[in-house]
Amino acid sequence: MPISAIPPEPPLPSVPPVPPVPPAPDPTPYPDPDPEGRYRILPTGTRRTSVWFGVLGVALLVLCVPFALPVDHDVVDGDYDTLGDAANDTVLTWGDWSPDLSGLDSSCSAPRMQPGIASLYADCGSVLVDLVGTAGVDASGTDSDLARSADRAVRAAWSDDQEPMNFSREDVASLFHPDLASSVKNILVSDAFVYDYDDGSDDDWNDWSPEDGFGGFGGPGGGGDVQDVNHMPRGVSGTASDASDASPRYDRVARYSIYAQAAAFTGPNDVMYTLVISGASPHEVSAALPDLLGRMR
Repeated sequence: MPISAIPPEPPLPSVPPVPPVPPAPDPTPYPDPDPEGRYRILPTGTRRTSVWFGVLGVALLVLCVPFALPVDHDVVDGDYDTLGDAANDTVLTWGDWSPDLSGLDSSCSAPRMQPGIASLYADCGSVLVDLVGTAGVDASGTDSDLARSADRAVRAAWSDDQEPMNFSREDVASLFHPDLASSVKNILVSDAFVYDYDDGSDDDWNDWSPEDGFGGFGGPGGGGDVQDVNHMPRGVSGTASDASDASPRYDRVARYSIYAQAAAFTGPNDVMYTLVISGASPHEVSAALPDLLGRMR
């Protein structure tokens, strides 16, 4: 049976041409963020990178070298050459007005590592000294106002709270050298205070001094009864009350008494200086206070 030819398919309808896409509109223009060219772009390139790494290395070297060098502990941990140098570094009011402490250099030394803040601490042999400068103290104020400023200075020097030290006005000319007395406007001297320290091992030991103190010890102006101070000055050590006691508590200092007396004097520029003397002997403290004041200029 003969096979008939397949008729051709009819042509497909023509596809209309795709209309051209209109170009996108221009983006909204923004202002130039650096029209004057003040800011530089991040450095790129091998040469610039090397330069920046070199600068960074030098900076790190400068920062690290001081820690690698040996430290002269005689300079850091030793004493100041003079008390004046120590006071200039520690007492904030020293530049406003200050007494000359050169007369104390022969018997007193101040460590460079000062235990307090904004106060001068010095070792004068049998006694310890704290000197605090207070700004903004009106010398024409009442005795109670001046005493309040002096009590605050004592608390700042010892970083501790204690009862008021009962300051009373004394004669300037009788305590200071004429060179300094001409600048000092007034001076207040406290009673002597005593604090009996106990490490807590003996319940029978009285931490506070008896009411009659040690016989009404007084200061340069006669003073008054010994009063209590709730503080133990730094660096003063005592002895056990009974060295024959073999109990373990006497392996270290268990009990001792600290005596303290202070003098506060005002001068030019509304500056007050408070000198606190502390030690293990009441008579050494009472003798040291007028002696140290009289050696200032």
